[in-house]
This record gives sequence, structure tokens and C-alpha cells, in this order.
Amino acid sequence: AVGSRGTASMEVDVARAHWAALPQEQRSLAFALMHGSGNKPGRLAGPPVMHRHQEHLLDVVRAQLDDILARFETAMPMHVILSTPTGSGKTFSALLLQQKLIAQARYAPNILVYSVPTKQVLKRVGAEAEAHGVVYWTVATVGPGLFKVRRPYSIRTNRAKNPFAGTGKVVAQLLLAANMGRELKDRGMGKPDMLICDVEAAASLLEELDDLWEGEERPKPVAAADIRFKPAQEMFHPSKLVLFLDEPNMGIHLDSHMLDIVRRVLARLPMTAILASATLPAWDLLPRWWKGPEPIRPAKRIVITHLPFDLPHSRLFFLDAPKQWGLDDKFAAAAAAAAAKKKERDAAAARAREWELLFTSVAELRQDLVSPALLSLS
Repeated sequence: AVGSRGTASMEVDVARAHWAALPQEQRSLAFALMHGSGNKPGRLAGPPVMHRHQEHLLDVVRAQLDDILARFETAMPMHVILSTPTGSGKTFSALLLQQKLIAQARYAPNILVYSVPTKQVLKRVGAEAEAHGVVYWTVATVGPGLFKVRRPYSIRTNRAKNPFAGTGKVVAQLLLAANMGRELKDRGMGKPDMLICDVEAAASLLEELDDLWEGEERPKPVAAADIRFKPAQEMFHPSKLVLFLDEPNMGIHLDSHMLDIVRRVLARLPMTAILASATLPAWDLLPRWWKGPEPIRPAKRIVITHLPFDLPHSRLFFLDAPKQWGLDDKFAAAAAAAAAKKKERDAAAARAREWELLFTSVAELRQDLVSPALLSLS
């Protein structure tokens, strides 16, 4: 509490005395309440809630997966642009897809494929997936046309055995990892719930799967209880992949090789795909190649742009261009008022100096008159 006298007020003295008398536990609690996330307006208690864009994303993906299960032969692909501000939780939105949807028995045959723009991001996303207990594998590019699939230590139950998988084509390495996971009784029994791969590995994966299933009848979805007994190739069918393409427009204007990789991915998007970036506009504002090669395949194209936070707003005024904002009259009136106030202050100061000089002169005159009289009396 601060009174009318500021920090020198009686209220501040009482508050300091009260604070000094508090036990250390209560002081720590007070600091926690002051600086914790609960120190904000709105609801201060209750279960965690998702942002609106996360709820919207889960709703449309759930509807798409249900549509594929209900009418597999006629279901249309769904491609979503998730364009929300940096720091709004796009990576966590992908983990929510796995936790809220793919982890459910109804959607268990699906696999979330998280494509990252750099290997540094791959490590970070892997750490977040591990923190949430997700059964995930990583797929990294190690050379031209060579890829390595890694089963992380956290999903292995028989950690004494870890045969080296080597490198090769993406699908071949995935099938090898599936066999290893099944034999060694990994969590997931040879099926990942999430693949985290760099964007070049994602492009090669989609191309290889497209070639593998080209001209063949698409297998119908199978129940979750049967997934372990189906051929491993069917586990990675494009209809069962949910692609989360993180920052697809990163570096494509500076690196022709990256542009070519992204175009390869967009040419073979699976039935369900999310393009997540803070700088992606709506579908209609993107070049046509973002929708795939000609002729463009029909698909449900959705844009999610909900802002997750109530950010403060500001407006910039150009004070050197008052005519542009119609502020000439206001500036002139303000300047005239300021000049008038300054004139009044100068006049008051001049009068004060005159009175000060007058009082000084009178005092000196009295001193001059009194001093000779005192001398004569003495």
C-alpha cells in the first residue's frame, strides 16, 4: 500500500512491519502468487483448456478421420493451413492430435508424421514427444537417398539388445524398425504412434509410398485390435498418415533445393495434412503449386487463423506529417495554449523578482537608518 506521501507514508511503514512479521512459508507463497501464471485476469482455477485454434484443429481432423472410416472409397482429402502467431503452440497442437485422437482405439491405425524444417527442431520435437510419453520414431536424412530410422531409448523394453538398423530407403528402414520393435517387444509392438522426420525424409517417404501403392486397390481400414497382425506395409499406407508439415515455407525463397523438397511433399500429400506456419496466407493467396501438380486434385482446404491471445494493440502516429492526420488545428491550439501559459509564468516570475528587490531595498534602507542612531546612543 502506498499512501498520499508515497513510500514515506504510514501505510508503507505498516506494510513493511507486517511483511517482516510473516513466516518464510507465507512469503514464498505470496511471491508464487504474484509471479505465477495465475496472476492474471479471467479464470484463475479449473482444468487446463485448449486455445480456440487447437480445438478447431482437433474437430476438423476428427471429422476427417471419421469420414475416412465411414466411407473410405469416396472420402476427399483434407488439407489444413494452421496459421497462428509464433509461440501459439503449433508444436503442442501436433502432440494434442496424437494424445487426443491417435491414442484412442478408434484411430489407433493412424500414424502422425511430423515433418520438421531442420534437424535442430527434430531434436526439440523428439524431446517434447518423449516428455509426453509418446511412442515415436525419428527418420533423418544421412546422405543422398539414404535415411536412418531410430527407435528411441524411451520406447524400448529390452534395452540390452539394440541391433543396428543401418541406412537405406525410408520405407525399407521403417519395415526393418517395425520388425525389430515387434521382436524386441518395444512399446507399441513395432508400430509408432508418431514419426518425426526432416522434410527431405518426409518427401521421400511420401514418394516411396505413392510408388508402392500405385495401381493397387487401397486396403480398407482395419480395427485397432487387428493392426498388429496385418502386413507391415499396410501400416504405413498414405490413408493412415496424418501429416503435420511444420514451417513449409521456411527458406524456400532462398534455397532452390528446399523449394524442390517442399514441392515434392505437396505433390503427394496424404489424405489428412496440416501445414503449420505463422506466415502462411489463405489457400487462395498462395501460388497454385501449393495445391499440388496439375491437374489439381479436389480436396477440402481449410484455413485456421484463430488468435490464441488477446495481444495489446498500438497505433503509430507520424508527428511530422500533421496534415495527413488532420491535426493542424489541434497542434496550433495546443501551441497557443502552451505559449500563453509560458507568458503567464514569465510574468509571475518577473513580478516575484520585483517584489524581492523591493523587500531587499527596504531592508537595506532600514539598516542604514538604524545603525547611526545606535552609534549616537552608545
